[in-house]
Amino acid sequence: MLLGALAALGGCGQGGAGSSAASTSASVARPAGSVPDDAVAIVNGKVLTERDVALRIKGDSHSKVEDTPENRKQVLENVIALELAAQRASELGLDADPGYQAGLQQLQAQLDAYRRAELAPKLYRDEVRRNAAPTEAEARAYFDRNLARIRRRVHVLQILRRNLGAIEDARRQLEGGKPFAEVAESLQPDVPGRKKPWDVGFLRWNQVPEPWRAVLDTLEPGGVSGVIKGPNERYWLIELVAVEEDPDMDFETAKPIIVDALTNTRTQELRARTEEELRARAHIESLTPTNKPPPPEE
Repeated sequence: MLLGALAALGGCGQGGAGSSAASTSASVARPAGSVPDDAVAIVNGKVLTERDVALRIKGDSHSKVEDTPENRKQVLENVIALELAAQRASELGLDADPGYQAGLQQLQAQLDAYRRAELAPKLYRDEVRRNAAPTEAEARAYFDRNLARIRRRVHVLQILRRNLGAIEDARRQLEGGKPFAEVAESLQPDVPGRKKPWDVGFLRWNQVPEPWRAVLDTLEPGGVSGVIKGPNERYWLIELVAVEEDPDMDFETAKPIIVDALTNTRTQELRARTEEELRARAHIESLTPTNKPPPPEE
């Protein structure tokens, strides 16, 4: 009874459209190929899909509807009835209800957040990174320029602090004659067992953090750096303990590492350039936000 009443209501002002998907779709002109493969009905031009039915079944979990072909037909009829009622409500201006509009805006914000979270990384991963890959000649030239560094493994101790005052205090202790390992251990007194997180062991050239590289090139074994500033409020002091040479490291062995390192570096550069270009081409208006808090989520 309710289904028929809703279908009749939806037909008001629609030229006699009923709840039948076949009769509705026959009266609507649609461009070829505009209907998705999983479409199950078209209601006054609005396409309903298998996802709409599945979502209704999932949302109707309190009634414990089994997902069977027969039940899907009934659920589809229910979705059609609801669609007809919703279309009629919009014709009557009922979609201007503040509560409905607030909910719609909240859902739109979630949809926009999903779009940004999925598409922005795809741009940088698929387009920017693809254009950042070096050629064979570029990789070989890098190997030739950095041969000494590539064949070297360095044993390093580190002190990491998150603010300048703390790292300067550690530096003063070292200048006062305290051994590097003693100062490092005193800053991490709760490390269990024999773990020594300040001792990073031997590192190959591609494992050395970027802020350390130029500094390590200037140190001899036993040498201690000055304060090294890194990203995200990181400050280091490092000690070069020992150096090992690997004369067997040739271009073919190093090539995959070189290609990956160059690609990562160029990706960061291209990403920054892409962001600048996109902003330069965009029209962006910065609006003064109101002091009104966002509507609470239900």
